[in-house]
Amino acid sequence: AFLNDVSLERVELSSKISKINANAFQFCESLISVDLSGVTTLGNYAFASSGLINVDLSGVSKVGTYAFYGCKDLVDVDLGDKITILDNYTFATCKKLTKITLSDNITKLGQYCFSGAGLTEIYIPKNVNSIGVNALAVSTLQSIAVAEDNTAYKVSGDMLMSAAGTIITFPAAKQV
Repeated sequence: AFLNDVSLERVELSSKISKINANAFQFCESLISVDLSGVTTLGNYAFASSGLINVDLSGVSKVGTYAFYGCKDLVDVDLGDKITILDNYTFATCKKLTKITLSDNITKLGQYCFSGAGLTEIYIPKNVNSIGVNALAVSTLQSIAVAEDNTAYKVSGDMLMSAAGTIITFPAAKQV
């Protein structure tokens, strides 16, 4: 639709639009604002490498792979409580994304989901039962916490581990 439109800055969608297709706003580097009211589904690469700063996903239930990959200016994301899966590479390389709140409805963090993002802390809610390879490969990570009633993951020392004891990740940026 608007793939590579470097002059597009703002988008107001009709409330009748429920899906944004794959690549719709990919590489729209000047796009800083989009109203997603009424949107329930974002396709793969929907906003990848766009200029978005804030995004409200509170009405969205499905987010495709790489949806916000490479959004270097993305600072704030409201995930709401309808999303259950953060797919592969969803927020990878979003360097200015320093914090995000995952709802209790999240069950899966896909491969490389936050890889290379700017997260300084992460809280794994109770229903997360799958964390993909390098989902939390974040060099700025200082703190990891897991809900006490999460049966799939735990924190031991500073390391995020599966309940079986496999190391998932650790806060690489933590000062010792």
